[in-house]
Amino acid sequence: MHDRRESVFNAYLNAVYLTSLLQGVCEEEKIFAYPVLKLYSIQPLYIEGKFIEEYNGDRDELSIKKYFLSKIPTTKAIPKPPVLEEFSQNSITGFTEEEELVKLKEIVKKATEPNSLVNPSGSIVTLNEGTFYVVFDEFHTLMFHSPTCIHCQRLSPVWEELGPILKNKVNVGKVDCSTEKKLAKYFGIRGYPTLKLIVSDKGFGIDYRGSRTLDALQNFALSITSMPPFTPISGKEVEAVMSSKEVAFFFFYDPLKADKLIVQTYIAIAHRVRSFASFYIIPSTSSIKSIVTDPALKSSKLLSESSILINSKDYGGDISIYGASHEPTSEDYIAKWISTHRLTLTPELNTENSEEILSGDRLVVLAIFDPTETETQANVLKVLKAVARMVKKNENNGVGSVVVSWLDGIKWGTYVKRVYNVKDIKEPAVLIIDPRTEEYYDHDKSGKKFIVDENQLVKNIDDVLEGKLSPKSTKGFLAQMGKNAAKRVIPIFKTIWAYPITSGILFFVASYAIYSFFNAGPSTANSGLRDPKAE
Repeated sequence: MHDRRESVFNAYLNAVYLTSLLQGVCEEEKIFAYPVLKLYSIQPLYIEGKFIEEYNGDRDELSIKKYFLSKIPTTKAIPKPPVLEEFSQNSITGFTEEEELVKLKEIVKKATEPNSLVNPSGSIVTLNEGTFYVVFDEFHTLMFHSPTCIHCQRLSPVWEELGPILKNKVNVGKVDCSTEKKLAKYFGIRGYPTLKLIVSDKGFGIDYRGSRTLDALQNFALSITSMPPFTPISGKEVEAVMSSKEVAFFFFYDPLKADKLIVQTYIAIAHRVRSFASFYIIPSTSSIKSIVTDPALKSSKLLSESSILINSKDYGGDISIYGASHEPTSEDYIAKWISTHRLTLTPELNTENSEEILSGDRLVVLAIFDPTETETQANVLKVLKAVARMVKKNENNGVGSVVVSWLDGIKWGTYVKRVYNVKDIKEPAVLIIDPRTEEYYDHDKSGKKFIVDENQLVKNIDDVLEGKLSPKSTKGFLAQMGKNAAKRVIPIFKTIWAYPITSGILFFVASYAIYSFFNAGPSTANSGLRDPKAE
């Protein structure tokens, strides 16, 4: 049964989970033991969320779900993009495949047309903590600025012109980070002006780093928002499309059995991820088993679901499945899964994806070589793809714990020499990088350098995960000393902050003991050592 409260439960419970991943939230909320379940008001934690109470009941799924559902108002509406208004009123499920393809195409057409509800007055909207949630309804092009920033002052007249030009097409707004510090922190703003195309109130969006002319800004906004959110195709077309795409997502659903709410959720997700994901919707499940060749997946019960999301990589050579009834169905959770799987099987590390790959929480296997040596490139990529597939099968710690990538050692020679001490790429160099600790590994247990070999690399990855290898730091000597000192000092301050009374008593006792030790008179036993006459 899918009532409105259960849908809100999925969406907002997951929103709190995702927000908890933000840096520093555990410290700010004084959480030093795990797991801790806390209930906050509906608005995101960093913005307007108010702490209500901590959950202390049983930890089984049924008890937790019953508790949270009892706290959610039954009248709370689920936000959805305007493109879904017609869908929410008229179900597209329950028809033949051909009829539903027609209806899906109508939704796509409507999504790319001007909308009177979007930027209705052609003006710039100033967002604050109380109004920022409106970005959830539709795309917002935002300028995060500071009044004292000279570059912001120069851009401001151009930004004001953008509002009227994008009337009924894209919402345009700005955020004064000098007063809206929580919003700036929430969206990860580090400099001014920062320009973002936001597609949800969870900070899900795209940074703009291009020219700041009026034409360039307009083209950027429209290039994203005018893209079709998804492509409807029939079951017969899937194989051909899959074999032509290096990475693509396919959502299949049975027109007669699929839950309308789940289909609506995936349409909304396609709307959000259109900027970086090729998304196809197929109102049929008949062709699923023909495209899944992996024996383990072919026998999976997931293939018999009434709706299923499939990620295809390497032109159909690598398949991942997200089952609708076996995983959370909130938009944020699924969008996160899509974002994790959007890279190719062995992506080239470049300026566009480097922040995502090297600033994430996944280990990175990085091969560095000269791509002009075509034979070398072919051999290395062949091994890397095999490693990526093998690692995927062996993963026990969740999806996407390792990224297998490569880098142009000629183009980025100075960088790899400075950061990873790779001076010679006559033979391909291989590193395993841990972005979380800013450390990397390049030697096995015997002290030999990593080589481009399938079995050896998988073994090296296992050794790193099990803590059997010694890492090297990407930081300088002084920075590493500071980091090591911080590791020892920060836990002490956390303990003091969490237990101030106990810490105060211990500090007093320790201080008194030290004072007594240094100020006590000589004992009878050793007074002879202190008496000059005794010498």
